[in-house]
Amino acid sequence: MGEHSSSNLGKYQSGNPVVQGLLTRYQDTLASLLVPLAPTSVLDVGAGEGMTAAKLHTLPLSFRYKGIDLSPGAVEEARRRNPGLDFQQGSVFELGGQTADVVLCLEVIEHLEDPAKAIDALADAAERAIIVSVPWEPWFRLGNLVRGKYLDRLGNHPEHIQQFNPASIAALVSTRFTHVRVKTSFPWVFACADKR
Repeated sequence: MGEHSSSNLGKYQSGNPVVQGLLTRYQDTLASLLVPLAPTSVLDVGAGEGMTAAKLHTLPLSFRYKGIDLSPGAVEEARRRNPGLDFQQGSVFELGGQTADVVLCLEVIEHLEDPAKAIDALADAAERAIIVSVPWEPWFRLGNLVRGKYLDRLGNHPEHIQQFNPASIAALVSTRFTHVRVKTSFPWVFACADKR
């Protein structure tokens, strides 16, 4: 992997039991939102190295899956980790008319200069519902400070250019979706919502 490794993959490979506990709870929270939706198809925008895809396929669901990520290295790693699943390189802003019952966009929005444009694109792709997750601020930054990470940036990850809390992510998602349900999984927050 070398140059293709990322901070996302690094956290999943962390030997820190606290980090692993938080990630397990994160994935359990995602499952608690997705399972009741019983999707027939899932489009995972920002699929990374396929860690979420691997978890999703342990759930008591049957659905067609497609993962999209901007990084060619992440797509390559996702394919390696999940043989038989469909992963393609692409951008949230250029989904090319792809649609799915449920669209996931996990830990992506905080990286984007225009989150509202991304929500518009995700709304076009979602046939029934969306689930997004973002770091829960200020707790995510404070957690980084406690761990001695990104001290010169006051705990802010260098790739995070947007900051969200439960109210602000709900407000963003509600511009194109309805019945927004917010669920926290420290230090992240999820918003699950229905297509208008």
